[in-house]
Amino acid sequence: MIADLFAEYREQWPRCLRSVSFAIREAEFGIDPADVPEARFVEGRGCEACRHTGYKGRLAIYEIMPFTESVKELTVQRCTALDIKRRAHEEGMQTLRAAGWQRIRGGVTTVAEVLRVTADTEAVRTPAEAGSHAAV
Repeated sequence: MIADLFAEYREQWPRCLRSVSFAIREAEFGIDPADVPEARFVEGRGCEACRHTGYKGRLAIYEIMPFTESVKELTVQRCTALDIKRRAHEEGMQTLRAAGWQRIRGGVTTVAEVLRVTADTEAVRTPAEAGSHAAV
């Protein structure tokens, strides 16, 4: 059995992209700080073809949690969602925000767009995503 979650985000229109600098807190994405210099931050300037939005089309990012024996056991024990998510993360589950980071690195979407579509998933964060902050 697998549990999944997805978020739909706006894809950038490639014809009017420009490079931008962005101060990013690595903990917000649960990423290795060494990964940040390789990121290509871009955003759409807006043009006639994208109706001056910088976006054209939508894509999805996914968080898929395999229902492993250890996750099943935590569920049976009625553990908190945070405990279950931590265990799944330890077993290799990729969070929505981490999937979004891959799209940001590839220049497909913006930091602001990923933060917008993953905001409600952050009520339960993994230790890496939360940094030194407690989960909300």
